[in-house]
Amino acid sequence: MERPIAGATVTVAVRIVLAFVLASTAAACAAPTPSALSSAIATELATRPTTVDLASLPPSGWDRIAIFGPYTTPEQVDSVLGFRFNDENLTQSISKQDGDNLFILVSGQSVVHAELVLRNVVDFGDKLPLDLGRSDARFRVTWTDRPILTRSD
Repeated sequence: MERPIAGATVTVAVRIVLAFVLASTAAACAAPTPSALSSAIATELATRPTTVDLASLPPSGWDRIAIFGPYTTPEQVDSVLGFRFNDENLTQSISKQDGDNLFILVSGQSVVHAELVLRNVVDFGDKLPLDLGRSDARFRVTWTDRPILTRSD
């Protein structure tokens, strides 16, 4: 037996709540989370490997990766990418501090994913910026107080 709740039945109220939860979950799963790459890198490095291939990590759908170090200006990002990068939050953050590297995954002239990755998760020393094709995103890992990636040409 259904009981009225403010003009609706329990069944209708439950259906509305379930529809909202399902819609919210589907929307959250549709795009990579802002920390998708950072989490994937941290997981990959947890086993202390001697090499890492960024092309094997999520998210997918990119053919080029650009990595920028601390104090990189928005103009430098645009110059390396060859087009205007329109995320001022990320470029302003990277230009003013030294705790992160900015990873930008690109397909053609479109950004697939962009994210700040803490330098204590992975660092590149003074070898940035990098602009690499997907097949060239392989690195040697040197272990210090944090993992340092260098190109494994």
